[in-house]
Amino acid sequence: MRECVRVMETYPEMPKAEWNLWRLDQMINLRGMPVDTTYVAHAATLMRASDATTLATLKDLTGCQNPNSDTQMKGWLGDQDYPMESIAAERVDVALLDDLPPQVRDALLLRQKLSGAGPKKLAAITNQLSPDGLLRNQFNFYGGHTGRWSGRGVQVQNLPRPDFTIAGRVGRHLVQARLTALSHRPRSLERQTNPLSWLRS
Repeated sequence: MRECVRVMETYPEMPKAEWNLWRLDQMINLRGMPVDTTYVAHAATLMRASDATTLATLKDLTGCQNPNSDTQMKGWLGDQDYPMESIAAERVDVALLDDLPPQVRDALLLRQKLSGAGPKKLAAITNQLSPDGLLRNQFNFYGGHTGRWSGRGVQVQNLPRPDFTIAGRVGRHLVQARLTALSHRPRSLERQTNPLSWLRS
């Protein structure tokens, strides 16, 4: 313990602004985020049904007893004269850029669909909910070596974002913009009734 204190004493004093950021991080983690548990449960049910249909289709297409098995799928691909050393997600993405036999392409697309992270993400949300229905402790302060936040648990920062497009007239020009591209001006957008009004400035 003394050694830990001695080492820590060699570090420069934490700036007040950084302490304030740390306190904000603690407030966010302790406060938590509300979760629509009914929505999550229904989404999980739909995903399970979709995965079951996809798995059955893949079984019929390949004849594999367990298409989730890398060994069985690689064996089937070899039988189709398209051997693959690995069928990891990134390798499948590259393979799909090739001019593939139709059956191989269909099988890889189905396999890709089965390997989605959606069901695991929903399970993580359900498993980490507090009794009051809030999701807490999802962020690590200074999680990256650059000082940025990082995620843990559900990794909510990696959830897909809806990509809305807005259009409007600014002077004589018709402007179209993706809201996700305007994320660097969130406060401006919140203050304005018309999200495009800040473009005039």
